[in-house]
Amino acid sequence: MAKKVCAVVLLICTIVVFSGISAFAAEAKGNAGDAVTWQYDKTEKTLRFQGNGAIKNYAENEVSPWKEYMAETEKIIIDEGVTAIGNYAFAMGEKVKEISLPQSLGSIGDGAFGWCSALTDVKLPKDLKTIGDSAFVWCDNLKSVMLPENVEKIAGNAFSWSSKLVEFVVAEGNENYTAQNGILYSKDMSSLVAYPSGLSQTGFLVPEMVKTIGDSAFIGNNTLQEINLGAGTETIAEKAFFNCKTLKSVSFGPAVKSIDDHAFYGCAALTKVVLPEGLQKIGESAFKRCRALADIFIPDSVTQIAEDALTETKAEISGYIHSAAQEYAIAQKFVFREIVRVLYQGTALEFDEMPFIQEGRTLVPMRKIFETLGAVVTWEDATQTVTAVKGDTVLTITIGDNVLYKNGVGTALEVPAQLVGERTFVPLRAVSEAFDANVG
Repeated sequence: MAKKVCAVVLLICTIVVFSGISAFAAEAKGNAGDAVTWQYDKTEKTLRFQGNGAIKNYAENEVSPWKEYMAETEKIIIDEGVTAIGNYAFAMGEKVKEISLPQSLGSIGDGAFGWCSALTDVKLPKDLKTIGDSAFVWCDNLKSVMLPENVEKIAGNAFSWSSKLVEFVVAEGNENYTAQNGILYSKDMSSLVAYPSGLSQTGFLVPEMVKTIGDSAFIGNNTLQEINLGAGTETIAEKAFFNCKTLKSVSFGPAVKSIDDHAFYGCAALTKVVLPEGLQKIGESAFKRCRALADIFIPDSVTQIAEDALTETKAEISGYIHSAAQEYAIAQKFVFREIVRVLYQGTALEFDEMPFIQEGRTLVPMRKIFETLGAVVTWEDATQTVTAVKGDTVLTITIGDNVLYKNGVGTALEVPAQLVGERTFVPLRAVSEAFDANVG
């Protein structure tokens, strides 16, 4: 009797154990879409998808049925018949080293392979049409991306924050995109789509035919220090230079009309910005958290400035009186410096630093005004004194001193000469009249 009881107990235990194994095996496969199934091979650490149609979309924080295996998955195989990879389907697959994609694949969704930091190579199928936002974001070991001939739409941030990516290569025959020096452009070069994060150069000149710096085109770049926008650039799109922490200098072309939301957000090394005449719009958080930004010139052509455009900066705003820049500075409690246009014999002078008004007096960059008036200028660093000579007239003026000397005779100044940044500014009327010029 005892033996029979033991046998029954053993049988029951065996059934329970095998039921458990069956349950575990069932958990390692399931549906991935209306007509697509998935299966995980724990031994091979491989996820496989089979069927016809799309792998379904998931929200960024949503848990897919295979999510528990993504932390250890090393290979993803998607068989022929699958036509789309849904949003965030394989996000956070940090050990994924290899993916096999079918020729039937037409689209890769937002964040689909985001944060797959071990992925070194991606072979995209010929008939792929679209690559979504953040599709391969933070894939830190990707170095080169070959884009097939039928791709029609690539989100600007599809490969962003991939720190080792140095080039895009576009297949011959693609009618929508081209690459030059590894940089991705629209086919007609009117838009700069994506600048690889891994390029090591510190300066970049945007080609003149580029009209738009695309959404997130330079996002997160940490090598560029200087950007020169081409003469044709009209729009700087959303997040174009977002968090480019090493960017110190931006030269804006004359055609720029719009700086969109978050365009220069977090550019922590940017100290000075001179926006071009003709600019119309500065979007939300456009320069937010540019913590070193101390000086920005906003022309009177600007009619829209978002409330938080300069939040968390220490910028002083230079602009024209009665302009949107002045209204913004007053409303947001920024220091405002009124600047003026200076005409000499009917022609506007171009200064490397903008003239401005202080205590009712116009101050201009010293060297430019003296040379315009025909004087030879010298600077004595020890005493911080400027000497300007024209014919028999010798002027001397010292930084911070309220006296201008003409041939040794002093004249009181209401506003002294002063250093602003790396430039010496002098009172326009006083120095010009000292050289017998008429000022109005």
